[in-house]
Amino acid sequence: MSRVLIQNIEVTHKEDCQVGDPFQFKIRFECHENLAEDLDWKVIYVGSSLCNTLDQELDELSTGPITPGTHEFVLDVPGPEPTRIPSSEIVGVTVVLVTCSYLEQEFVRVGYYINNEYKTLEMRENPPAVPIISELRRVICDSPRVTRIAINWNENKMIVPTAEEEARATEDDMGFGDLLCDVVADNKSPTNMFAPSTQGSSQSEEMALD
Repeated sequence: MSRVLIQNIEVTHKEDCQVGDPFQFKIRFECHENLAEDLDWKVIYVGSSLCNTLDQELDELSTGPITPGTHEFVLDVPGPEPTRIPSSEIVGVTVVLVTCSYLEQEFVRVGYYINNEYKTLEMRENPPAVPIISELRRVICDSPRVTRIAINWNENKMIVPTAEEEARATEDDMGFGDLLCDVVADNKSPTNMFAPSTQGSSQSEEMALD
């Protein structure tokens, strides 16, 4: 059983947000036991659906000591650097990830779809050959995709997962780069991407955090 449950992550953003503007995440989680070590949080912007070396780690934060109960904090992080995003991928859909780890083991990954689009209908229908970053706005989907991963919470005891747990984790923990490749292949619109999944329940799914 996980000692930490992420109850809610609220993304604060303004209208007509620019591609490189900062992010703000209001995070609430519940801890069931005292934790001997800190929780490590990271925010990652997926820069390309084809190469994870273009991902940008926007910020990282360690929180602790963590005692039983409900905890809440605000995570302010800088926005991505647009010049590090390939010009062929800066317009369209990508993902920003909030991850949390304990004892260097990631146990939850929360992903929000982002659509970088031109502000005017005319430019959306007739986009320039070379992207004009100043004319783009960032639209964030409020429904996250959550991946939960079983880890060893006991720093003094090695826990070996069963074959069934390993198989389930492998099946569920699909990378967001792969997910974006599927979107490109299927030629999905952002609206279709943002729709809740109709597949069966699993560890990785589009869902409310609480």
